[in-house]
Amino acid sequence: MKRIFLPFLLTVLAVLVIFRKELISVRARNAGAVYHATRPVSSENKWFNRLKPDCLPEKYAEALKKTPPPPGDEGVGFTAACYALAGKLEAADTLLGRLTSRGQDTAANILFDVFHPAADAGEDQSTLPMMIIVIKYQPYNYMAMYHAGMSQYRLGDLDAAEEHLEAYMQRVPNKDGWTQLAESALVEIRKER
Repeated sequence: MKRIFLPFLLTVLAVLVIFRKELISVRARNAGAVYHATRPVSSENKWFNRLKPDCLPEKYAEALKKTPPPPGDEGVGFTAACYALAGKLEAADTLLGRLTSRGQDTAANILFDVFHPAADAGEDQSTLPMMIIVIKYQPYNYMAMYHAGMSQYRLGDLDAAEEHLEAYMQRVPNKDGWTQLAESALVEIRKER
């Protein structure tokens, strides 16, 4: 009995593991998931991860005094993300504005990377201000345009939504679940006119 049961049990476990991986893969494809290459975790990123719980309106200033940001464009990007989390969007924008164009690109990319998972999870409206800052410094960032456009659509700002969603559709390299949602929103926007 034990000789038959162990191979059977291993086979069942293998099938369950394969089924689970396939189920996750199907869900990701159906959601139009976008996968980003992950970069190595930098010292600036580690600094931000330690600071992030204190990036609140009442705590961020003291936290930044206690733990000053690392120098360089990445440090500025993560500092801007902390400001944004604390609701200090003008300060975040000002930080990026002081950098060289290359530095602005680096810092805006960090800001996008910090807020993009929340936007992908459906928090387009709460991430709208950050996506607008990202677009200001990365006018080619089609995913920021998508999230800004969808948020503006849901908020009823149809002119801005149409502008961002059309720009997204012109720049997106592959049609997927996100493009289908953008196309549907554009159809509805045009019906409203």
